[in-house]
Amino acid sequence: ELARKLFARVTEAHEALSDPDRRREYEAKLRAPGEDPEKLGNELLRAEVQFQKGMALLKQRNYPAAPEQFAWALRLDPSGGGVEALYGWTCYLADPDAENALEKAAAHLENALRLSPNAVPPHYYAGQVQKACGDLLRAEKMFSRVLSMDSDHVEAARELRLLKMRRESERPKSEGVF
Repeated sequence: ELARKLFARVTEAHEALSDPDRRREYEAKLRAPGEDPEKLGNELLRAEVQFQKGMALLKQRNYPAAPEQFAWALRLDPSGGGVEALYGWTCYLADPDAENALEKAAAHLENALRLSPNAVPPHYYAGQVQKACGDLLRAEKMFSRVLSMDSDHVEAARELRLLKMRRESERPKSEGVF
């Protein structure tokens, strides 16, 4: 995500500098008070560092500490749906028994899906929250959507397989031939 944003900025800069009219506009914009491009790049890098710290804590199963890192990353770069999805999911993991844990996670995941409707992480974590809520049909739909976007997503495939096995075991067994 960070590489994509940086590449987009480099492309935008190249296009602006190669056209004389756009170059003059850009130079005027730099002289005017406003957003510092260097500051924006530093914030994106800091957001990526916070995101990586959060991922490391998540892998270590340090659920109480992970949301804080994702919250920092989200404040520094609020445009990423994947970060918002992880923030929502880790807020739930940090205290699943909290009164509003599922609602808070669901709100962040809903926003993440709105920000990044074609990204895998928001759909995967939304499936996890749906599963935690007991809404297995919606969880199954989310995991299926993940697999339609990324057929090699091992965790989504495993979750989908487990949900289908659970559904099969809950079906009543027939006693007769018919």
